[in-house]
Amino acid sequence: MLTAHLEKLAAFAAAVEAGSVSAAARRLRLSQPALSRSLQALEKDLGAALLVRGRQGVALTEAGQVLFTAAKSMLELARNAEAAIQRAVESHGASLTLGTKEPFAIHVWPRYLAWLAARPGAGATLETARSLRLSVDKSNRRLWDELKAARSDLVLLAEPPAEAGIHSVRLFTSTIGLYAGTCAPTDDALLCYRDAVMKHGVRLGAFLRQAKLARRIVDVQSFDAAREMTARGLGVSLLPQWIARDDVDRGRLRALPLVTIGAGLRFPRSGVYLCSVAPNAVSRAIAALTASLRAFCRSELAP
Repeated sequence: MLTAHLEKLAAFAAAVEAGSVSAAARRLRLSQPALSRSLQALEKDLGAALLVRGRQGVALTEAGQVLFTAAKSMLELARNAEAAIQRAVESHGASLTLGTKEPFAIHVWPRYLAWLAARPGAGATLETARSLRLSVDKSNRRLWDELKAARSDLVLLAEPPAEAGIHSVRLFTSTIGLYAGTCAPTDDALLCYRDAVMKHGVRLGAFLRQAKLARRIVDVQSFDAAREMTARGLGVSLLPQWIARDDVDRGRLRALPLVTIGAGLRFPRSGVYLCSVAPNAVSRAIAALTASLRAFCRSELAP
């Protein structure tokens, strides 16, 4: 039966398209005798000559022309089915895990899903994003180790280290600003998450040690703790602009000049990156997710 010879049909179509059995054998990485045997077996099973072999290559017989037209359609259907299966596997992404810290999970991920849902043609990417398992951790080191150990497929970090085998794409740059609450303040302390990575592994606390600050510092364990305490009037805080933006828009926070806490105080912009192990970097689902996440971040979060 013809349906039992799909592999031989591919070899037959390759011989026709290449113009000779030897050229087709090179394209398929087969020996010429092996390819010739496949073609002979196909002709024997069908009971008809398919190719006329000559010094100038091969030519189709009448039966060969009929089969070549059918073979092209059958092989295209097989390729389409394979692609559809791959898309279905990747779009469901049930096994994918994204490691990240609280601010991104709280302030970005819900907005990104809503942004995707409003975009025509983003269905497969939206399904992948919705099926991702979020692994939220306070430690950059643990998130990075989870990625290297293949327990996470993706991680999102500020200024990750450069290591062989890790593929990193910068989503946007983050700028630190000074913010105060809009309610009557009860304290003038500087609420500070000193462990936040700023640039090349250097943390926020290291930058502040170089400045003469006019306020006492109260250490907090996350930007969101600083943000909420500031909104309640318990001090001013240093926050990434993309974290403070929602509260500024809602009138809970207001921006202050950095000179308020220290003359000549300046912070570098830090990059926020989506990282994956090298084999996953070529996944179509991950590539589409990365591209859309990058477009969202640059349009909605970039300063």
